[in-house]
Amino acid sequence: MKRIKIIGLLLIFINLSFLSTVFCQTGSNTKKEDKQPDNTGNFKPSISVGVGLLNYRGTLNDADKTLHFSSFRAGYNIAVEKRFLNFLGASADFMMGTLAYNQMQPTSHLNFETPITRFGINIKAILDNYSSVKFPKGLGFYISSGIGFMFFNPKTDLKDKNGNTYYYWSDGTIRNMAQTGNPSDAQIILRDYKYETTVKDSGTTIKNNSLVIPIKIGATFKVTRALEVDFAVSYNYTFTDYLDGFKSKGAIHNDVFFYSNAALRFNFGVKNEKSSKQEMNNGSFQLVELLDSDQDGVRDFEDECPDTPKGIFVNEKGCPKDDDHDGVPDYLDKQPNTPKGAVVDIDGVAINDNDFTGKNYDSIRNSMLHSGVTEVTLFGPSGTKQVFVPNYEKLIKPGTSFVPHKFASADTNKDGYISPEEVMQVIDMFFEGQNIDFDTTAKINELIEYFFEQ
Repeated sequence: MKRIKIIGLLLIFINLSFLSTVFCQTGSNTKKEDKQPDNTGNFKPSISVGVGLLNYRGTLNDADKTLHFSSFRAGYNIAVEKRFLNFLGASADFMMGTLAYNQMQPTSHLNFETPITRFGINIKAILDNYSSVKFPKGLGFYISSGIGFMFFNPKTDLKDKNGNTYYYWSDGTIRNMAQTGNPSDAQIILRDYKYETTVKDSGTTIKNNSLVIPIKIGATFKVTRALEVDFAVSYNYTFTDYLDGFKSKGAIHNDVFFYSNAALRFNFGVKNEKSSKQEMNNGSFQLVELLDSDQDGVRDFEDECPDTPKGIFVNEKGCPKDDDHDGVPDYLDKQPNTPKGAVVDIDGVAINDNDFTGKNYDSIRNSMLHSGVTEVTLFGPSGTKQVFVPNYEKLIKPGTSFVPHKFASADTNKDGYISPEEVMQVIDMFFEGQNIDFDTTAKINELIEYFFEQ
């Protein structure tokens, strides 16, 4: 009994140590907001349904020292889970199935089968792409432990369907009488594997229930945002030596069992990737597709010049006519035939390098973009040369966008403008779980608002 208590206390200590470690790791990681974003608002409850194989390890197996595949039995499980932090979740689970074992020794043929029902609560430590550890797309791992309670009712197969008791002879046959009798009078019979007799250990009242501590490791693969596949193995330590109905000989130790299973997990509150994309395209982005703010006949989604004055003729891109391609539309151009490649001022008049001082840099930037000029040499107050990069807000280092920092990663071509294609690319990456900067719908909506405002 002392050994049982020591093992039980040790497992409880391991569970407490495991939980404290998880909480410490979670606390330390959630403080590093720059490396690990807080996704707690995105975690929804989930339900999983699984099927697997149960394997008993206990008194009969200790004597036999053999793993018989015929002793595997089916099991079924269902669990409800809620993830609270990037590294931490909790679950309540229910499992039912059958445990069995059949000794195959020359001098021992004990056997049993019992239905089991187990339910419990667990704490789960998770490593996936929401944590600081990165895995291939959709892949994650976890370890969990907790405490549960189980019911069982072991029975043994002692008689065939006709009520004949099994007698195991030294020649390997099963007969209807003991080997001490006349062999010619003994009939060979077969086991029917119907466990009809309740196991009773003499002098001991067997309780058909027990506490159990499950320790589980598993891997998950995200099929869609709403569906995951889960593969796991759990070690279940029971607080009874009578799971099989037989008492251990010599040192007493408790019975255990393993459960290997595959499950489908359904996440509540989210839709699968295909339907969500369809809804956003047909719903949330319907306004983007139809809106024409400047009423020039070109939808904002395709309009490269969204603020064209009313009454101005535009091309298929929504931009006013610009015959000399200097970036200044004809209705504002004071030099309509500017030489090709020339840089112009705000009035469309060509200027040279020495004329840059005091000019409107926005118009210079746009002119350079349209004319194909990539950079020019400027002379600042100190006489040093600076590089002016087209389509940027000011004289800054090439490759740095003036798009607000929180939206900068969406500007993939670094042209200082968030295009409709770039918005859709961000959305696609969001559904594929690859976009760390835009990992919530709130951030996506904020980007869309900026798209209309720019």
